[in-house]
Amino acid sequence: MPRQPLQPPTPFRLRPARVDDVPALAAIERLSFGARDAFSPRTLRHLITRAKAVTVVAESIPARRPLAYATALLRSAPARPASARLYSVAVHPMARGQGLARKLLNRLLRRLASLHVARVSLEVEATNTPAVALYKSLGFVADKHLPHYYARRRHGLRMVRGSRSQTPHRGIETLRDGSRT
Repeated sequence: MPRQPLQPPTPFRLRPARVDDVPALAAIERLSFGARDAFSPRTLRHLITRAKAVTVVAESIPARRPLAYATALLRSAPARPASARLYSVAVHPMARGQGLARKLLNRLLRRLASLHVARVSLEVEATNTPAVALYKSLGFVADKHLPHYYARRRHGLRMVRGSRSQTPHRGIETLRDGSRT
């Protein structure tokens, strides 16, 4: 049975994450990925406070509670354009189906572009069809199959958006197996 979004759609705003969001984000992580795969509050705190990451939150209005978040780690190397890795996207199960992930990712990608990030990569479970479709719609292309990348031998898929070739490797489009978003 499909999950029902909050009724009616919850008004929200996008904003940078704050340290006081950590408990709510940790709860969203557990609901989205399970206790085994969820980021710990310590990891989330580190992502929010570290200078080399950008984290955006979708916050309900007027309740001001986090509904979803997305975070990217920035990478840089001498004489190379900056790049980033989309590290996590999580939406509270009751807030799914409202386009929050797309809006968060669009905001995050705009923020990364303002920081002169030329390439963004991510890993996703290859069987997570909705996430793969979302990433493709945002300009990501399949780059590499990642056998047994996730726990319980689930396969992953690396996707990229940006300055490197946007041509997928042969056979990537036909994958039907194994994602954390």
